[in-house]
Amino acid sequence: MWNTLGLRTKLLFLCGTLLFFTVVVGGVSYWGINKMDESLSKLSTVSIPNIKSADNMYLYYSKIRIALRTLGLPGISKAEEEASVQAVLDLIGMYEKENKHYRETPFSPGEKELYAQVEKDWINFKNIGTRVLALQKLGTAEDKEKILAIFLKDCPEAAAAYNKSILALVSFHEDNANKWIAKGMGEASFIKLLQNAIIVGGILCGFLVGYYFARSISKLLHEISDSLNEGSDKIASFTSEISSVSTSLSASITQQAAALQQTTAAVEETSASVVSNADNAKKSAEVSEHSKESVHVGKVAVENVMKAIDDISASIIEIKDEIENSNKEISGIVTIINEIGAKTKVINEIVFQTKLLSFNASVEAARAGEHGKGFAVVAEEVGNLAAMSGNSAKEITDLLENSIRQVEATVEHSKSRISALMEASKVRVVTGTETAQKCSEALDEIISHVNNVNIMVNEISSASNEQSQSIREITKAMSEIDSASHQNSSASQSARESANHLGEQVDDFRGLVIRLNTFIEGKKSA
Repeated sequence: MWNTLGLRTKLLFLCGTLLFFTVVVGGVSYWGINKMDESLSKLSTVSIPNIKSADNMYLYYSKIRIALRTLGLPGISKAEEEASVQAVLDLIGMYEKENKHYRETPFSPGEKELYAQVEKDWINFKNIGTRVLALQKLGTAEDKEKILAIFLKDCPEAAAAYNKSILALVSFHEDNANKWIAKGMGEASFIKLLQNAIIVGGILCGFLVGYYFARSISKLLHEISDSLNEGSDKIASFTSEISSVSTSLSASITQQAAALQQTTAAVEETSASVVSNADNAKKSAEVSEHSKESVHVGKVAVENVMKAIDDISASIIEIKDEIENSNKEISGIVTIINEIGAKTKVINEIVFQTKLLSFNASVEAARAGEHGKGFAVVAEEVGNLAAMSGNSAKEITDLLENSIRQVEATVEHSKSRISALMEASKVRVVTGTETAQKCSEALDEIISHVNNVNIMVNEISSASNEQSQSIREITKAMSEIDSASHQNSSASQSARESANHLGEQVDDFRGLVIRLNTFIEGKKSA
């Protein structure tokens, strides 16, 4: 059964066995973790929170009892009483909050009855504490005696009942917690034991399968190695026969060498043609040299064109500078105009003052009557202002005339300068045109030399025809080499016989290969 399986099937079986045990171990681990998680979940979500809440409730109850006892101490101050009362009220609130949190946790079987007793005892104790606070608030001697009576009888009885019920509840949760811990530890021990058993079984099974598989492969490969050693000895004997055949092939190679001499002669003829082509190439080089000189002349002409263009650019720069100078002169005109504006402002102010003085003089003259002669001074001042206005007007006229003359002179000067620059630019443009004409002539000369190069190329083509004739001679020599190849064919016949012997040996090797394939693929079913 095992021998009929292929190598791939055997490997898959071995890997499948190991994978099976791995999956089993993983499945058992997963199942065990889920079981332990269930126990620990009960412990963390139910038992521990309930124990914590019950302990906090008992702690708050103990603090409330201490605070209440403080109220019954003789000789305490009013501030201490108020602090104790506030502490009792705060602790009752904290107890109620923790009690509410406890009720939000799901109850376990048997827990509800215990909690109901705790709640009952707490309400009883709380009522006693509330009654004590009410009596303390009244503060009479009779009320203090009642508080003392409560501390001696009612309070201890209620406290004992509450202690008993709350401790019973805590004990219940501790028992549940111990139960879940014991269950989790037992499940962990069982899972660990089961995993160890599966791992040991998997290791033993994998070792047995691997040992058998390795043993069968080692045995077969050892047999194949022995057979290959024997075959190599036989191949060595046939190698000597092939060596003698090589001697025969050496004689044929000698004949091929003679044919190669003829090929060498044809190559020499080809070499002569190549020399002729070299001469033509030399002439082409001379023509190219002339073309180079013509190109140099064209380059000089182009440089002259560039120089003319640079001169034109310089003229443009001069025009730009002239325009800038004109702008400066115009700026001077603008300054003069500003001065005119300032003078005009002075005149306007004088006119305004003159009008005001005239008005004042009229008013004063009307009021003075016969005594109006005293306003002669005002009239005189008005005359002076009028004179100032006349002088300013005259200055404005002079400034305007100067401005007009300056502007006309600037415009005329700019026209003459611009005309001169334009004339110079025209002369330079004519020079650039003449230079471009020279470049055209130089290019025509280059075209003429190119035509001469084309003639040289035709001569090279003729030489190539001669080379073609030489190649036909080489082809003839190759035919002789082909004849020698036929002789080599007879020698290869002897080599073929030796190859047949090698083929027999190959058949033996093929049998070994078939055995190896049978081991790998398995026996074919009939």
